[in-house]
Amino acid sequence: MSSKTTRVIFVRHGRSTFNQQGRYQGSSDDSILTSLGMRTACQVGLALRHRSIDIVYSSPLRRVQQTARTLIHAMSPVNPPPMVLNHQLREISLPGWEGLTYQTVRQQFSAEYDCWQHRPEAFELPARPATLTQNTSAQKRIAVAADPYFPVQDLYQRSQLFWQNFLARHTGHTCLIVSHSGTIHALISTALGLQPKFHHALQQSNCGISELTFGETTEEKTADKRLVRLHQLNNTEPLGEALPKVKTEKTGLRLILLASEGLTSQHYQRIAKRLEEVRIDLCLTTSNSQASAAKLLKYHPKALQLTTENARFLPVWQQQLSSASGPKDGMITSIAIAPSADIQTLLAQSIAPGNRTVVEEGDLSSSLAHLPSQLALRPGLLSVVHYPDNHRPVIQTINS
Repeated sequence: MSSKTTRVIFVRHGRSTFNQQGRYQGSSDDSILTSLGMRTACQVGLALRHRSIDIVYSSPLRRVQQTARTLIHAMSPVNPPPMVLNHQLREISLPGWEGLTYQTVRQQFSAEYDCWQHRPEAFELPARPATLTQNTSAQKRIAVAADPYFPVQDLYQRSQLFWQNFLARHTGHTCLIVSHSGTIHALISTALGLQPKFHHALQQSNCGISELTFGETTEEKTADKRLVRLHQLNNTEPLGEALPKVKTEKTGLRLILLASEGLTSQHYQRIAKRLEEVRIDLCLTTSNSQASAAKLLKYHPKALQLTTENARFLPVWQQQLSSASGPKDGMITSIAIAPSADIQTLLAQSIAPGNRTVVEEGDLSSSLAHLPSQLALRPGLLSVVHYPDNHRPVIQTINS
């Protein structure tokens, strides 16, 4: 790797009191870590102890500072890297929702909630609660609404500003960013050139680990002359999770993806053991990989194994399976062993379905046609896409 490559590791804060209570946190600072959140922050610090971190950036909100300080102590108790608080790393602001339960928001703000879930780029809230003024002539109190506020658009603009300042200072460094689910999602998205309309496509679990690199390139179409690659998304295996927990309702299809290139018997043994306690319903593969697929199903004798002679089966099967409804009592979970190029394409289409446009001048990436190659798959690691009923696909993890 070039000495001018900048490596960025992301960690979301540990489980908080508002997470525990099912409440929207946003940029409020009323939530703190639970005991579980503290333990997992320590676990992820131990998992990162072999990494040489030059500097740690943290959101100023308490739940993130608690995570960052616990993580740093576990990672490097003797000679810890410096920690910098950065206001741009705070969570998305959700005025009027912060502190309310998820159920309350769905019931009382149903139209806004639907927009938040399905059209995040158009999601609008008041910048602050409506204020009341006194009309002295009519002796009436009149509600004065604030200017419209677009939380997701604001978050993405803030994320781009962060990258502009950060990358100018840290060329060639390895940096750790401890932040929030929405903010990490926006940081990764803006780095890859994704627009706000694709928000909610990437899952960020509590203390999940993600990783980006920025390397120099000579391509003229790249806006800031950096090649951006996503090496890992939402790895929760250091926390003892075989796969990240499903964020949305447990419906539809969960597709576990494994690149067929470079697999060894040790890879199959390790993955089979990792998935021992995971319910596996199907395994999709070519006939050439049938024997290898059987090794993955060592602990799942009832799983249905489907094979095909078509080496490019994944795009066709993914389209058919993702459009099918899952069982009423839960999800269908399937493993697919396929060429890495097909997995990269599937992941890219799940993140930004049907998009081939060039991002606006000044954004950090070039055409989204480059998105598949920006997803750097590694042999023997798993990626997972969840296709819930009535919701866009969610990338649960890449390279975990």
